Amino acid sequence: MSRLEEGTVAKETLGPLTLRVVQDDSGIGNPRENANVGVIVSWNRDGFGEDHVDGGYIDAYGSTRNYLIASHDALAETIVPLRFVDYGGGWPGTALRVISDLEEADGAIFATPASIEMTGCPPERVDEGLRAEVKEYEQWMQGDVYGYVVEHDGEVLDSCWGYIGDTEYPMEEARRVAESSPEYQRAVVAAFAGSEGLGL
Repeated sequence: MSRLEEGTVAKETLGPLTLRVVQDDSGIGNPRENANVGVIVSWNRDGFGEDHVDGGYIDAYGSTRNYLIASHDALAETIVPLRFVDYGGGWPGTALRVISDLEEADGAIFATPASIEMTGCPPERVDEGLRAEVKEYEQWMQGDVYGYVVEHDGEVLDSCWGYIGDTEYPMEEARRVAESSPEYQRAVVAAFAGSEGLGL
């Protein structure tokens, strides 16, 4: 069994083409490297997010909230505490959870005036955006990342990788690419000309 077949989570046939959605184990696509409305700072031993600090250093500020505001320009009303859960064996056996108590947290995600300006996120959508980023980051940590492959007679015609937490959209993209390929277009023409067995 090939690596593509092993990692295939969805498969379709479109005329002479095979479309696959495959688990992406290349290690690319960390969403924290993108332009985000949130900044993630951690202070536990696992060191997740964009910045990792020593918990003892935070104590000098009197509270974690004070530290984030003073050192990272966090907007106080946007701070969302996070708990990092390791199920054993490290990533991808991990989870990232939103919790209520910042002093019990392993880290936090928050917006800054600069991150809001950079992304253009409306103020009323900031909290929703931060929580969506936490979910996306967790999916990435767990290896919930996919790509699509379009094949013709075992040869890869096209592929694209780095779709986080979604298998439907990559398949839609694979269909779009396949339908515009010369191989598919020839099959459609042949079918209209009376060829048999194409399944179109």
